[in-house]
Amino acid sequence: MRKSGLLITLFFLAIGVSAQTKTGIIKGRLVYTSCASVVVEILSDEYYYLGQEEWEAPNDHSETYQHVFLVKNRCDFLRKSIGLGEEFEFVVEGDNGKNTGCVQCLMYDSPPHTRLTIDVVKRKNNGQ
Repeated sequence: MRKSGLLITLFFLAIGVSAQTKTGIIKGRLVYTSCASVVVEILSDEYYYLGQEEWEAPNDHSETYQHVFLVKNRCDFLRKSIGLGEEFEFVVEGDNGKNTGCVQCLMYDSPPHTRLTIDVVKRKNNGQ
């Protein structure tokens, strides 16, 4: 009984450690933004698995995107002033409560189910 308890504890510890590690640099594009959601499309094919396979933009459902995710730390992201359609590079961070103190509207606009906390490391258009 003690061995199985120890194994379960080690398993959850390993999951917690892996959730806090950063990825390599990923290329992405801002494809949707509202007062409630910021959606990024992953352009680096080796990281497609991190995003939702397919998602329809809620505005008119005529645009479908692949390999997308909802940015969990939207206020940090919005401070970077990245424009719609702009490409940038980022790393995925562990969920460390970065979105605390962020005011967000309660509108539901059918965002992707996949949610990631990211850190923008380089903007493609102006090299920041």
